Amino acid sequence: MNTVIASTVVGVCIAIGAAALVGLTAAEAQHFPAHSLDASDARSDEFRNRWYSRHLDAMGEVALVPSAETRTYRFLWLRTFHEPIAVRVVRDASGDRVIVTQLDGAGGYAPGKLSRRTEIALTPAQADAFEQGLEADGLWTMPVPREQVGKDGSEWVVEGASTRYRVVRQWSPEDGPVRAMGERFLALTGWTFEPKY
Repeated sequence: MNTVIASTVVGVCIAIGAAALVGLTAAEAQHFPAHSLDASDARSDEFRNRWYSRHLDAMGEVALVPSAETRTYRFLWLRTFHEPIAVRVVRDASGDRVIVTQLDGAGGYAPGKLSRRTEIALTPAQADAFEQGLEADGLWTMPVPREQVGKDGSEWVVEGASTRYRVVRQWSPEDGPVRAMGERFLALTGWTFEPKY
């Protein structure tokens, strides 16, 4: 009798927990278009979209969308054991600026809470040089980097939204265009980041 009651209670708890989990999953924002993070594997694409979006949500960041009036670029840096960072460059009628956000969590785990955020005005010359650098690095034209995975490391995710949208990502790039683009974003912040992996 006690075993039946205990089994029923456990079953009800599992059902309630699963229902709550499904509700949370359905309510999560998706910051990236479907199939943009992994066109060859829908499950991997969905997993990355939820993972990256959870950190962007905690930062108060929104999904980037194409716009004729605004050019926006964002670098999301998720280091497994270190604070998540987002650097967003915006060019619109209000001026050119960079917004830097850091959480107190860890990129491979829970995002945490807002730790610091800064907005810095850019001169048109600085913003032009930044955009030209991303163009030269191949943001709009480069082939999708070859998939690399590892146990620990970092995700480097670069987005661009003007009249079109593109996202490229790479795991722990030591060099190459995704690394170069990420470094361009970090250089605009005036912050020091260690370790840089």
